[in-house]
Amino acid sequence: MKDNIKKVILKVEDMVCVNCENLIEDVLLEKDGVIKVEASHNKGTVKIDYNEDKIPINDLIKIINEEGYKAFDLNNKIINKNVNSKNKKV
Repeated sequence: MKDNIKKVILKVEDMVCVNCENLIEDVLLEKDGVIKVEASHNKGTVKIDYNEDKIPINDLIKIINEEGYKAFDLNNKIINKNVNSKNKKV
């Protein structure tokens, strides 16, 4: 049986420094099924290689969110921003 290896790039808000990158990488790499993690606070992204049979994408997002960040799957366009700043009065 072949492993179901997937790659995903998540958008992560509130990741502001190298320590944030290290925390996210460490917490994800502890999980069974996570193979490789590359976090970039400059890009605001986390690249993850994982075995979908062992850990689903929604669990990866939940793990990051539980650390106090806001993670979104760019591949599925799960970005919930419905605020239109043009309608706001200053």
